[in-house]
Amino acid sequence: MKFDVLLFEPIHRENRVRKGGRKVGKIKTIFDRIDYKYNRIKMRYYMGKQRRKDQQESDKIEAVAKIKKICAKILDVKPKKEEDYCCVLGFRIGRKRIMWILLAAALISIGCILVVVPEFGKADGVRTYRYNALPLKFTSGQVRILAKSGYVAYEGEVSKGAVSGKGSLYRSDGSLVYEGEFQNNKYQGKGKCYYQGNQLQYEGQFVNNRFQGQGILYRKDGTKEYEGAFSFGQKQGEGKLYGAGGKLIYTGNFVKDRINYQELLGKSVTEMAQMYTGSRVVYENDSEYCVAMADIDSIYISPGTVNTLEQEGTVRGVYVLSSSIVLEGREYKTIGELKKKFKLISYEGNTSLTMADAVAVNVASQKKEVLSGAVTMDTTAVFEDVITVNSVDNAYQAYVYQLEDENTIYTFFCREKGTGFDFYLMEQK
Repeated sequence: MKFDVLLFEPIHRENRVRKGGRKVGKIKTIFDRIDYKYNRIKMRYYMGKQRRKDQQESDKIEAVAKIKKICAKILDVKPKKEEDYCCVLGFRIGRKRIMWILLAAALISIGCILVVVPEFGKADGVRTYRYNALPLKFTSGQVRILAKSGYVAYEGEVSKGAVSGKGSLYRSDGSLVYEGEFQNNKYQGKGKCYYQGNQLQYEGQFVNNRFQGQGILYRKDGTKEYEGAFSFGQKQGEGKLYGAGGKLIYTGNFVKDRINYQELLGKSVTEMAQMYTGSRVVYENDSEYCVAMADIDSIYISPGTVNTLEQEGTVRGVYVLSSSIVLEGREYKTIGELKKKFKLISYEGNTSLTMADAVAVNVASQKKEVLSGAVTMDTTAVFEDVITVNSVDNAYQAYVYQLEDENTIYTFFCREKGTGFDFYLMEQK
């Protein structure tokens, strides 16, 4: 039995080695197949890439050949048939040759227009162009530009055809429109703007053709109208207002081209005397007085008597003799718009006029009729500019709307219900 065991043990080990060898051979065969397939895929990819490259080269060659063929056909001016000739002054000339001669002549003419003609337009060393000249669009430096009708419309600096730098703009009669700094065909920087006839209108800063920044505005008669801040072409910010004779009449803040009357509320009489230096007339009764400031179309009221003018009285209310009002940068002209603006309407209806109301009506009526015309008042002139009001016509009435916000009460005086207002009163709460 031991012999039998020993006899079969070697046979068992040999079989085990043979089985292991088969397994290794199978694994190797699998990897060989994977490598083979990978190489085939890689070869197909590169072959496809090469075919596409060859096709592109072939397309390029074919396109170049077509272009050469077309160019050869166009440039071939030699007549081949009898109908390819035409007779010019008794000479037979090929039609294509004539076409090329005319094309060359046109190109030479255009070149002369673009290059030669502007040089002949020099005067005093400054090149001159018409406003629509093509060479102007490629020009920089000092030039003159002619308008459509032929007059000199601009003289100054340009950059690639755009008016940029310092220059002057003229009207057809030769008078100045503007002189100063430009940028991309717009007034930009410091400059001066003129009325007809070279009369100065404005000098100061410009942005996008508008007055912007600090500047001085003049009337047509040459007197100064305003000096101070501007925004988008309008008086905006701190400034000084001058009367028709050039005399300073008001110093304060402006909004949307008009005085910011609201800043007058609460001012002392002394401050008002410093801010407003124009003509004034004082109206008084036993309980209050008001000061008509005709040069700025307004009236301020203060409690007390005229003697308060020498003390530190304060401004309780301001009448503005205008049929529109600016609030938070927006202009309002109708009661309907104002009702949407104000949440609180404290009163609406007919009312008799106070002394100050009557003064406001009469002062405003000196320029144009408001409400039902002037109010009858019994007055006594103490001085030329101080008037005591003894009584006012109690039968005279106006339709008013009283609207409020957090700090101010606004009373709008109307001829009747549903119409626009003729003037308004602002009072501190």
